[in-house]
Amino acid sequence: MPYTTEEFIRDVNRRVISEATLQDRLEGLSLEDRIKGIPKEEVLKSYSLEEIEAYVQKMKAEK
Repeated sequence: MPYTTEEFIRDVNRRVISEATLQDRLEGLSLEDRIKGIPKEEVLKSYSLEEIEAYVQKMKAEK
């Protein structure tokens, strides 16, 4: 089976991405895309209970 142009492009893209800096890899991604696949419990561990409560209050006030 011949090596196709699509396979070549895929291989080059993978190589470039693997060598890119973290900042370059994240550039252009939305926050939702950045945290996709991370369990909510893991994301919430980044915040204190006070920060979570303040955020919930802020969201309620904005409604």
